[in-house]
Amino acid sequence: MKSKRFLLLLMLAVALPWMMKAQTTVTIGDGEATHQMLPIHTYKEYSLSQQIYTAAEIGGAGTITSIALYHDNAVPPGRFDMYLVHTNKTAFDNTTDWITVEPSDMVCSIVDTPLSSGWTTFNLSTPFVYDGQRNLALVVDYAIPSLNYCNYNNWKTFDGQDNCALYINGIGTNYDPADPVGVGYTTNSKNQLQIAIEYVPTAVDEFNADFAYYNGSEWVVNNEGDATLQVVDITGRILSSERISGCVSKTITATPGVYMLRLVNGNGVKVQKVVAKP
Repeated sequence: MKSKRFLLLLMLAVALPWMMKAQTTVTIGDGEATHQMLPIHTYKEYSLSQQIYTAAEIGGAGTITSIALYHDNAVPPGRFDMYLVHTNKTAFDNTTDWITVEPSDMVCSIVDTPLSSGWTTFNLSTPFVYDGQRNLALVVDYAIPSLNYCNYNNWKTFDGQDNCALYINGIGTNYDPADPVGVGYTTNSKNQLQIAIEYVPTAVDEFNADFAYYNGSEWVVNNEGDATLQVVDITGRILSSERISGCVSKTITATPGVYMLRLVNGNGVKVQKVVAKP
């Protein structure tokens, strides 16, 4: 009886850390490219933008608690409303192909607060539960009262999928994200993001895929297309998360021991147990 009880406790000791949530910050996009219209145009009275981020870019299901954007100039006081919604869209079909959001989809609202240059973190008043399967639409509605314009602002962006963003801006028309109208502009650029997310833990019984092998010095990951590759320790903490394209070789720079490789792409999520060599 004691041996069975010990075995049960041992199983729980191994499984419980993976049942805990591990918050991490995921950076989507890199480079020095910028855009003056995304997510807002600071030299216009009103702006509305919508951007699509793929499930592979986000890296898995979880609860998003904050989003950060980078801009090179201060933004004067105004109204900055942010919405997050799931979408099956991978791109905007045309310049009026707006995604409709509801007031309940608003996750952050900043009113009459200037924004300093650099990375600005928007803490979500309503954390967003992301399902890890559908894509994610970031919708930003902005207004500068009394035509209190500032200089053009450069927001860090990167090249995404075709027509991954749709935006409109102007003077005198306050665009309604719940009923968007008007002809906007599409672009293949979208904002670089830093997302704080509490990933849904990967259960022990999901170690069901062999997609990598050890070649004596590195782990060779077999992958097709674009994906997110993560290294996760046995407590569920994500040690690294990176975008990959095709097959890659991965060195695990961590204390020798047992880890998990987690591969997220358009086909779903694969997890494989690996050993970091000394």
